[in-house]
Amino acid sequence: MDKIVSKSLLVDVAFKHAQEVFRVAGACDNCAGYNNWVPESIFALAPEGTDSVRLLDFLHGGILEPLPKISDGLTAVQRVPSTVVIAAEIVCQHLALCEHPTLWLHEALLTKEELKAKNLPNVTIDGTIYLVFSDGLDVSRVTELIQYSLLSWHFLGFVLDGTNNSGSVAELISAAKFVLIGAYDGESFLYLNGPRSD
Repeated sequence: MDKIVSKSLLVDVAFKHAQEVFRVAGACDNCAGYNNWVPESIFALAPEGTDSVRLLDFLHGGILEPLPKISDGLTAVQRVPSTVVIAAEIVCQHLALCEHPTLWLHEALLTKEELKAKNLPNVTIDGTIYLVFSDGLDVSRVTELIQYSLLSWHFLGFVLDGTNNSGSVAELISAAKFVLIGAYDGESFLYLNGPRSD
């Protein structure tokens, strides 16, 4: 795989994609305070030489070189490349800056009953389920958690300092110290540091 770097994006364009991901994760367009902030910068994890125009096509994959096919003699499977480990390292850097580091991951598919059966810690905010982790958050564990929650069409994670439940998804987003968003058909991620108020 080519060297993966953090590529700065046009904030006004990339933030529109982030807002759509936030909506899928339960934020409403007219939530109080939600429309009053924007990130200072948004970055994409991508190969060093990726064209800047290509980086703004957040929904389609192909930014990473395909991995070799694996064959068992009957079928061949094309593994999908991913930057999950690199994203986990960046998440851990931000968790380390928090006094009470907590990782929140939007759960887009499983029900409360399924999560209970799997013994996964979760909370419901605005009718939306989030997995909440605060222990053992090293790179290996964070990689595992991101892989667990990552869908080709959606991923959203937050680093918060503290475990207090927010009253709304908009408050959760506003309290985030770091935001990680799935992009490029699940191949990679966008990330932004916590929002600043205008």
